[in-house]
Amino acid sequence: MANVLQRQIEGLTTRRLTLGVTGFARSGKTVFIGALAQALLTADAWTARRGQGPLAGFGPFERRQLRSAHIRDDIHATLPQFSFRRVRDSLLGQSAHWPQPTEGVSRLVLELDALPESGIRRWLARQNLGPGRLQIELVDYPGEWLIDLPMLNQSYEDWAERMWKLANNPARGDLSEDYRNRIMTLEAEGEVDEEQVSALAESWARPERGIERDRT
Repeated sequence: MANVLQRQIEGLTTRRLTLGVTGFARSGKTVFIGALAQALLTADAWTARRGQGPLAGFGPFERRQLRSAHIRDDIHATLPQFSFRRVRDSLLGQSAHWPQPTEGVSRLVLELDALPESGIRRWLARQNLGPGRLQIELVDYPGEWLIDLPMLNQSYEDWAERMWKLANNPARGDLSEDYRNRIMTLEAEGEVDEEQVSALAESWARPERGIERDRT
């Protein structure tokens, strides 16, 4: 009964914070989340060296309030979990290398046990009753998805018209010339064969090849 009551109190008094980490591919999201988690999990290794290490300047650490941190794999267990251990091992292993980028949305929940500044909350925390607990949920969110948000209220025709206008503006004119010329040779209602589709796709993805052909 006492254990059940303690868990209920902890659930009510534990603070929760969700942080979204977003950015385009290769911007460092995976390394940032992995490094932050590793710094919190190994904070005790820097206890005797205040003002040094990855948590230097972090108030709860400098004031000796941060008691421990650990990963909560049981929270959101049915959702994709950020592969912290794989990221950590790739950065700290004998053959250290940049970790493979993550794909899709993933989560990492860290639970920090820190003593409040003073008062009744500090006393309760010393009794392991929860007021000093903070759960930080780090959500790895691919920034490329943000580009798609304006498309939610667009039809395909609206999107295609906007892309055509953008392709014709001066900033993109040279890069899109080969692609636009190929489009103009197609009949509006005619059939397009596989070879034409392949050439269009290549011209869209590698516009510099069209420029190179014009220069030769």
